[in-house]
Amino acid sequence: MKKITILVIMLLGSYTFASADVGLRLGVAGAVGVFEAAGSEKDVGVNATETTKSSAAKDGDEILVGLGSIFVEKTLGFLPGPLSRLSVGYDWVVHDVKTGSQNRTDTDLDGAANAGDAGGNSQIVTRKASATISGINTLYVTANITDWLFVKAGRVEMDVKSTDSNSLDGTSTYGSASIDGTVYGIGIMNETENGFGFKLSWEQTDLDGATLNHKTNANNSITIESVEGATAKAAVYKAF
Repeated sequence: MKKITILVIMLLGSYTFASADVGLRLGVAGAVGVFEAAGSEKDVGVNATETTKSSAAKDGDEILVGLGSIFVEKTLGFLPGPLSRLSVGYDWVVHDVKTGSQNRTDTDLDGAANAGDAGGNSQIVTRKASATISGINTLYVTANITDWLFVKAGRVEMDVKSTDSNSLDGTSTYGSASIDGTVYGIGIMNETENGFGFKLSWEQTDLDGATLNHKTNANNSITIESVEGATAKAAVYKAF
């Protein structure tokens, strides 16, 4: 996340607002889409005698999300030929995104390998996992195919924090991780003579995986194997 922010500051810092035509667009955007996530949990028992791996989203759990963001773009009209149709941009989602929760019921064995062993006690444990996604930042390039049709490609980064609660010890927390991936899309746009414009686009996002380790039990972890989704996005902006 910090890498993208620093790069944007360096990029936009090389231009000045004092110019009458700086080729900047400042705007806000809203998007709605469906994402599909796949992952698994590694859970080693207290006595390290049993390891279970569950796929909470083995077949792909779909999550409906809504995103609100602000963005800035710099047109590259000073470049020669077709390169003058390029723009670079930075988009920042201004809020956190909370995922849905996933429940799993286990039999917890205390002091015995099997519930039927002498001296062994068993309890039914319901574990509930959820995550909060924050700091969604995207650095991208757009290319105008025509005056109204454009394509887009970029790199997105975000922070994921997961929690896992159960009926035995209250809340057991996993660590956080930064994940990144690619975004690409296609859209239409229109801009008036006084510099007000809008964009409508479809975007596909593919995120890499990550592993979140338990803070107190290094044997336990949650692995995010893949996240992918598509969004419909609408934006309005003012060009300077």
